[in-house]
Amino acid sequence: MKSMRKVCELDIELSEEERDLLTTGYKNVMEAKRVSLRVISSIEKMEDSKGNDQNVKLIKGQQEMVKYEFFNVCNDILSLIDSHLIPSTTTNVESIVLFNRVKGDYFRYMAEFGSDAERKENADNSLDAYKVAMEMAENSLAPTNMVRLGLALNFSIFNYEIHKSIESACKLVKKAYDEAIAELDGLDKNICEESMYIIEMLKYNLSMWTSGDGDGCFSLSEAIERTYKSGFKRSGLRPVTIDLKDGTVVNFWVSKTKPESKPKPNLLLIHGLGATAIWQWYDVARRLSRYFNLYIPDLVFFGGSSTTRPERSDIFQAQTLMRALEAQSVKKFSLVGLSYGGFVGYRMASMYADAVEKVVICCAAVCVEEKDMKAGVFKVSDLDEASKILVPESVKKLRELMGYIFYKPALARLVPTCLLHDFIEHALTRDNMEEKRELIKAIPKDRIISEIPKLKQPTLIIWGEHDQVFPLEMGKRLEKHVGDNGKLVIIKRTGHIFNFEKPKKFIKLLKSFLLETSKPQIPVSNV
Repeated sequence: MKSMRKVCELDIELSEEERDLLTTGYKNVMEAKRVSLRVISSIEKMEDSKGNDQNVKLIKGQQEMVKYEFFNVCNDILSLIDSHLIPSTTTNVESIVLFNRVKGDYFRYMAEFGSDAERKENADNSLDAYKVAMEMAENSLAPTNMVRLGLALNFSIFNYEIHKSIESACKLVKKAYDEAIAELDGLDKNICEESMYIIEMLKYNLSMWTSGDGDGCFSLSEAIERTYKSGFKRSGLRPVTIDLKDGTVVNFWVSKTKPESKPKPNLLLIHGLGATAIWQWYDVARRLSRYFNLYIPDLVFFGGSSTTRPERSDIFQAQTLMRALEAQSVKKFSLVGLSYGGFVGYRMASMYADAVEKVVICCAAVCVEEKDMKAGVFKVSDLDEASKILVPESVKKLRELMGYIFYKPALARLVPTCLLHDFIEHALTRDNMEEKRELIKAIPKDRIISEIPKLKQPTLIIWGEHDQVFPLEMGKRLEKHVGDNGKLVIIKRTGHIFNFEKPKKFIKLLKSFLLETSKPQIPVSNV
């Protein structure tokens, strides 16, 4: 942010790439604080309902501190827009529309918090900025233009959430939707796909607001998922659906490639159990999209990926992903498999050795044997019970799962029940729960180490020091099995979800290993 501020203060017209980098950087910082304020507010209400006055006092103090930081970020970018960005933009109407839309957005964010007087002032400023942007957009930009569509989406949310005018919100959305749909025929395919993403969001909001389901209840999980999807788009990713014509459909997020750009290596990111791919790979995708063509699937039974076939094994998942990649003309790639995705990734590397170049296995007990369950290697020895914890459908089971996956499991007790319930409903979802449990039960079935193939590719194995789902001993066993081609790296003071607990360290390991062009320099074994 400091570097971007210096660029803005040069009073030069920003390129599209610089403009997107600026807005993305500020949005990421602001959104983290905005979500924190919402979580703190939920916890405050919960403690207040219990009559815990001392806790409420402490929470309010923390809330004021975060609010101060939040408003500073918002006011910083608003100052840059008014003092430097708009005055310096003389030729690009799209940029002027975008900057005014961003003004409207940040005043809208501030209107969510603060006193009644502050709320009204920020809401009025937001409305003024949106009106200026909308007038310019309708006069100068095509109905399918991404900036114009994004403006319509955000302005409608302002009408719905801040002005509480469902009629105005729906009218604005319907107008933008109808005009864009009318212009789609004959558009360049890539432009059409980019536009369709926002058009679908407009359609979804219109449906929700007119169906009676949009009752104003805030879903933190839905808000986070919208942020993640937007972040994926800003990182150059687009959603695609691959129909394998056998009853199997796989959803991907894939990098948009430009004909004139320098070729980048392909990287497949395979998620684990839990929420969909965007939840598990958000930070990694943002950091690695500049170095790789990313392919980020939702495994079968997650997200919109599905099958009518009866198979539930990691072999089937591996075959499905390979067929989906071949359908996209991907011939060579490296892969990163997280937890259950590590089982699938290992299978892909062994079955398609000529296609897979490098392998990263994260906290996946690939060398587990069927007898390990009865031998007490794991915290939960009953496979049925383990599957109910790993695929939770109740708040009680989700808290139990959080106790196993975090390095500091006590944090699980601090999360309000309402937020956990919201996460189950909107992030984990209740779809395909039995099928997901069948995936878990299929892992150790008839599994013995001697029949697990050894990989030929350079293999990095990453493990959390205090993993309670798959104990560290499983990582050491895998390193021994892989032999000279593999190296185990232990991330200290983390549990099973080290990708969330220490994301920067995780991403640094991935970059170091995957971007090495000569013989990979596998990092030291403890970090």
